[in-house]
Amino acid sequence: MTASPAVVVMPKAPRAGAVKTRLVPQLGPTGCAELQMVLLHQAVVTALAGSPGSVVVAVDPPAAVPEVAAGLPAGLEGIAQEGADLGERMAAAAGHAFAAGRRPVVVIGTDVPLLRPGHLLGALDLLGSGDDVVFGPALDGGYYLVALSLPSRAVFALDPAWWGGPSVLEASRAAALAAGLTTGFRSRCATWTLPRTWPPTSPHLTSPKRSAGRSVAAHAPDDGACRARVHRRASWARVGGDDPSVSAVGGHRRPSPQ
Repeated sequence: MTASPAVVVMPKAPRAGAVKTRLVPQLGPTGCAELQMVLLHQAVVTALAGSPGSVVVAVDPPAAVPEVAAGLPAGLEGIAQEGADLGERMAAAAGHAFAAGRRPVVVIGTDVPLLRPGHLLGALDLLGSGDDVVFGPALDGGYYLVALSLPSRAVFALDPAWWGGPSVLEASRAAALAAGLTTGFRSRCATWTLPRTWPPTSPHLTSPKRSAGRSVAAHAPDDGACRARVHRRASWARVGGDDPSVSAVGGHRRPSPQ
């Protein structure tokens, strides 16, 4: 029986006061939680469209699994992120999918609103062509996607100090090569969190109670194929557009799928 692939989504739970905290002055804690929920929904929709197999949502913190799972489409699995650092948590989540008989496995985060199903399908194609590990390079030196043909904790076994720096992709590829794995690359894509001063002046954010979704949509690139579909009320409708040629949205962020 041929195994089918899985996409693992790695979100932080959309809890007020715990996510997108740099935006609290503009959006308020509740608005930041709403924004995180929108990004989570978008990532899951993209994963569903790009994975012919299954989607697993690995949640941080572990205690938030029930509340996040309750808002997912029927049939999706919610699990807890486990590990002392981001690398350990990604390795554990990917290992869960492999242990369930899924392969290959693609790991993504939620801070990539320009991610489209084609990015995932392209990574799977590269694995099918013989690569062991495929990275989706981010514009800041990290990566927005990692796909593995077989389980390999070595890819994620970096010094914890690397996570959050500008050389995560380089270090991760070196770790893969040291483990005897071949590597490939998808097209570059912008990971996204907002710079500390975003937006410097914006009529859309004069009050923290304004819609988080509409505020972000107003500042998204005006490109029909790549525009992030961010709304106040997220929908599980299929994400439209699939253009792997994307441009940056915001400033420097933690270079990881988280």
